[in-house]
Amino acid sequence: MEITELPPTPLVLPAAGELVHIPTQSWALEGWDGEDPPGLSVTWARKPKFSVNGGRSCAELAIVHHLRDVGWDGVWVNAYRSELRTQWFPAPAARRLAETGAPGWAVDLFDRLRAANGGTLSGFFDVFAWREPGRAAFVEAKVGRDWIKPTQLRFVETALRFRSLDDFMIVQIAGPAPQRTPDRQARTAASRTSAPRLVTIERGPGGRDPQPALRRLAPAGLGHVASGEQRARGRARWTAGDVIGAVASCGDDAATIARTVTGWAAGPYLRLAGGTGPSYPSFTVEADTGRTGGSRWRGVLALYASPHGGPPALEVRVKAMCQTPPYNRQQYRSELTAGLHALGIPRLDRERDLSGLRPELPLSELTGDRLDRLLALIGHWITDVRAHTTEPETTTRT
Repeated sequence: MEITELPPTPLVLPAAGELVHIPTQSWALEGWDGEDPPGLSVTWARKPKFSVNGGRSCAELAIVHHLRDVGWDGVWVNAYRSELRTQWFPAPAARRLAETGAPGWAVDLFDRLRAANGGTLSGFFDVFAWREPGRAAFVEAKVGRDWIKPTQLRFVETALRFRSLDDFMIVQIAGPAPQRTPDRQARTAASRTSAPRLVTIERGPGGRDPQPALRRLAPAGLGHVASGEQRARGRARWTAGDVIGAVASCGDDAATIARTVTGWAAGPYLRLAGGTGPSYPSFTVEADTGRTGGSRWRGVLALYASPHGGPPALEVRVKAMCQTPPYNRQQYRSELTAGLHALGIPRLDRERDLSGLRPELPLSELTGDRLDRLLALIGHWITDVRAHTTEPETTTRT
């Protein structure tokens, strides 16, 4: 199996606002070409097909299998089903790590982390691995178009209370590689001797807010806030630190929401563009649609520190989203707006038809899991539009 080092993935810890860089690698896992048995539930059938010992499996268990080959042991932490797996379905799953035969110290670590996480597996990285004496690893598998979710940002921040930063890694998997022939299997056997390199993750200087994800078209120091006169004259763009600092004046909850949006925007196919308005700090989250005609980057969110002199707000650019194929078709447009209405956000509930609007959501309405669900909905939109890049745009985007 070929392992390639990739640039570290930047994450922003939502409560502390610290920037960390998680080592990231690309793994060329062996694909599985067989057919799933009839009647296999969609929960299992939708998992991309990877081979473990010649049989059907998934990326998470393929990672566990490789780690075992190089002296580790581990489990797939299936947060969706609140279970732990060492083998593909229909093999039985475990509810507690102690049931898998893990050593006592690993069970104690996992149970304490689970308790600190509210007693759930929400946000846990996909693979929990251990190796004597006392080594542990948290490995997140990202297959195709996938990115770190807000729940995972919170998990990392919680886990750092128990373990050091060098226990985390992200494995990017583009898709199943062809199954190996005997000749190819012999050529790649040597790769099994190397373990994934879990290297130290660096913190941002002073635990400050991130700048690499932000497109800054004028010089500004880390955390620099220029005056309104300077902004108007020089058109300097606001930084992520500027926006978060201004939003923080409205309370810790608002600052946490701003940091969560900033961290989410560091994921694949996303970028931050600082605003230039002189009145208050702002930035826009833009998504890479993959389109070759016109503008491939589309603004999907905008965070305003004090729009119209009021409290901070997150603008959702529904109109632009509904004009990007396939969401320029009624079926997709209706699914998107229904999903937005289902979030339970009062500002959205006041609008019967959201498809032509850019509603500004007060950050006070994004508490609980509303923000997480909103970001997940936009993530699905990105996946869909990148799968329909050849469809013509039939309306003018604004």
